[in-house]
Amino acid sequence: MKKLLYILPLAALLFGCAEEFKTGDTVLEAGDKPTITAYPTDQIEINNQNIEAGTFDVSFTPGTYTTAVGIVNEIQLATTAEFTDAVVLGSATLGNEVDEVSLDMTTTFTMRQLNGALTTLGLTPNESAEIKLRVVTKAQISGAVIAGSNPMYSDAVTLSVVPFEPQAAYIWATGEFYGWANNNDENQPTLCSRLDNGIYIGYFNFPSVGSPFLLLPVPGSWDSKWASGGEGVLLVNDGSDIPSAFEGYTKVTANLTALTIAQEAYSWGIIGDATPTGWDSDTDMTWNHNELRWELELDLVPGNFKIRLNNGWDINWGISDGVPTKGGGDIPITEAGHYLITLDEEIPELTFTIVTP
Repeated sequence: MKKLLYILPLAALLFGCAEEFKTGDTVLEAGDKPTITAYPTDQIEINNQNIEAGTFDVSFTPGTYTTAVGIVNEIQLATTAEFTDAVVLGSATLGNEVDEVSLDMTTTFTMRQLNGALTTLGLTPNESAEIKLRVVTKAQISGAVIAGSNPMYSDAVTLSVVPFEPQAAYIWATGEFYGWANNNDENQPTLCSRLDNGIYIGYFNFPSVGSPFLLLPVPGSWDSKWASGGEGVLLVNDGSDIPSAFEGYTKVTANLTALTIAQEAYSWGIIGDATPTGWDSDTDMTWNHNELRWELELDLVPGNFKIRLNNGWDINWGISDGVPTKGGGDIPITEAGHYLITLDEEIPELTFTIVTP
């Protein structure tokens, strides 16, 4: 009998070394290790024909413990036999019934999810590579994996894969800073995963510290929203509003595989005698989530300026030998006029342009 599981991302979990461990007065002992029973093929090529609609199924028998206990099963990928660079493709949880874990489980992933995991492993698009796949079973009580437990590992299988060029993926946000609007329009703020690897980044201008917000998989809908499960933790369809950590522009990084969220104060601006406020203070740029770049449109006079992060000089950009350079020389303005300055933090290098609109 097969049982379909809903796949939920899982945060990084603690690994221990004891094969026998206690919870309360109960000693849990490992039983049978998990076993991979089926997967579609050992040669997978991801391309523009299957990345949107294709799926990748993994069937397995979970590991068991001799005492009835909840378990979580992770499906892991790695490039090494030792799984030193393991990436969690997904996870499935079961309740406390010992009989239930004897069932054959099937987990279904999209090719986009698989491609994101391969990107995280650092594989080169359109080039064949070998990876390992295994299932890890861990004990849990009340949703928490038991610290000190020894996970049980299935035998690994080897797959030949050809990743596809990563496609940018998006999720959406709303909150006090956006009037709680959720209307699926082009102005709704987004977070972008440029490598489609489950890590999404957005920049939001919060009115105050503690300003509440939520993350959404589909604009215009409140279903499957991500909310706060405590400091740095995300929950799906549970929890409370996420509080902003800073006032003003904040970089928000949501890891939807680990279900974590991080925030840091983050703003770009220009400073110099070519700008309205001279070398005394910055003129701040704004984030354009549609173009994925920082922008500033203003009048400049003959002189010089620099672009810098967070009103300081630790990270600044200028020009050296006519090329945008971190820590480079002053950027010259030879003619007064109305300018548009754009700054793109596209991986792997930052670039900026200065044009007359």
